[in-house]
Amino acid sequence: MQRLHDIKVPNKRLHRRLPLKLEGRYRWPGCSPVPCETIDISLGGVLVQGQTMPREGQGILLQLPDFGPVSGTAVRIQRDRFAMAMTATVRQRDWLASVLTWHGNRSALGLAELRKAARLAPDHALGRLSRPDGWSCSARIIDLSATGVAVQLGHELPLGTPICIGDRTGRVVRTLPKGCAIAFDRPLTAPEFSLALKAGLVASGPGPTGLAP
Repeated sequence: MQRLHDIKVPNKRLHRRLPLKLEGRYRWPGCSPVPCETIDISLGGVLVQGQTMPREGQGILLQLPDFGPVSGTAVRIQRDRFAMAMTATVRQRDWLASVLTWHGNRSALGLAELRKAARLAPDHALGRLSRPDGWSCSARIIDLSATGVAVQLGHELPLGTPICIGDRTGRVVRTLPKGCAIAFDRPLTAPEFSLALKAGLVASGPGPTGLAP
């Protein structure tokens, strides 16, 4: 998967910004969680719209679907929005790059709303998850779309975990009660989606390929 690369732009921002609307919540010490919506996001920061504004320099914890909790500092404050500079380790930045690239690919392929429009339960709801370290377990498919799958299982998998279901590779992008949501590394084509709804997500060969640790 291609990573987002740092680029120089006239306004001195160091990272390419992806227009992206996600509903989430943010808070800081002594403040109750505030509902919000992102306007754009990059590897270096995020522009957030909400009703309660932090002070400049305030440490923020932002909770977003797919991204999980993101820490940072409020750096530019406007009437109903603020920019947050992210504080992330190298590993966290790799994860952010992976999720940003996935969202960017969905947008480029015209799949931004596909998950909402075609989120269906397959005829065969049983599947098997596996990881590069050899771990595997059975799972029940809750629903399936062209870009990912929600599964129910008896184990908790951290965000960003590389995973395979059948011969389809992906990563955990959201935790669910007794399960998780997995974003495919490559969206299903229309014929693949139709087949998966009928036959389920099963391995068609000796094993999955392209699953990076």
